Amino acid sequence: MYNTIKFLKNSLNGIPAKNRSRTATTSCIGDVLEAWITKLEEYKIPDAKTSVQIIASSVLKIANMDELPRFYSQILTEDQQRNIDQYCECRLARVPVQYIVRNWDFRYTRLQLIPPVFIPRPETETLIDIVKQNVKVLNRVLEIGCGSGAISISMLQENESLRMISIDQSRLACNLTRQNAILNGVDDRLEVHEKKMKDDGSVSDFEVGEIDAIVSNPPYLFSSELYELEPEVKLYEDLRALDGGADGLRVIKAILKYSSVTLTFGKSCFLEIHHQHVPMIEKWLSDNENIDLRVTETFKDVFGYERFVSVTKVK
Repeated sequence: MYNTIKFLKNSLNGIPAKNRSRTATTSCIGDVLEAWITKLEEYKIPDAKTSVQIIASSVLKIANMDELPRFYSQILTEDQQRNIDQYCECRLARVPVQYIVRNWDFRYTRLQLIPPVFIPRPETETLIDIVKQNVKVLNRVLEIGCGSGAISISMLQENESLRMISIDQSRLACNLTRQNAILNGVDDRLEVHEKKMKDDGSVSDFEVGEIDAIVSNPPYLFSSELYELEPEVKLYEDLRALDGGADGLRVIKAILKYSSVTLTFGKSCFLEIHHQHVPMIEKWLSDNENIDLRVTETFKDVFGYERFVSVTKVK
């Protein structure tokens, strides 16, 4: 398993020693947090206040961050202050706060996270609702690219009769998904396979059998967009989980090829996509008549962008 503590310590190498905080004596929580918020804002760290509050809540083992102000007058122990200082220094180095505290909530699930496995985004929660609302019977579902296991584990928690099969090319991601499944009590209904899907849509030595749907949050960014990403993403997350190639469709096309030969008539593949992708996917399917799939519905995210699509087997 990835050594997260070593990773966090190595992240400090990019911070000049003069910019690191060193506190000789312990202080009250409120003063320490105010000082760190000021420093992070000075260095233009995104969401500085929230980051510091999340870190402090984790160190102090306060489950509800809204309760944190009640403890502002409390004096920190040396260990608590040392941990808050070290973790905030990592945030100063633009380490994502999810990797610093090593867990994150997704829907009703708490997941452990380790770098560089992709951090699940809140908008992906909508994809689960779309599948639940559009598939009448869910007995077996395949997830392609499980990452931390956020989608599969959430779907299993919300449907006690469901069984999931998940694949990912990353051994680290597969191991993390298995670990999160155990922590959330759904490991007996989840199969995880370390498998790479080729561009032609094939997966070596893998037979999934009959399934009710395919779900995936694949890499869909245009390669040119990677340069615009925040340092938190560019420096610490696995860019393979984001880079969809020149048109953002490289992995999506492979998934559609796989879906065409794996799904039976009337079954669907549900994808999170780039907001520009709907007409591009429709044209690609129209140009490739041997792929018996059609876009049946699109769905918008909270910002009004077409972010999700269902593609259905028509023959």
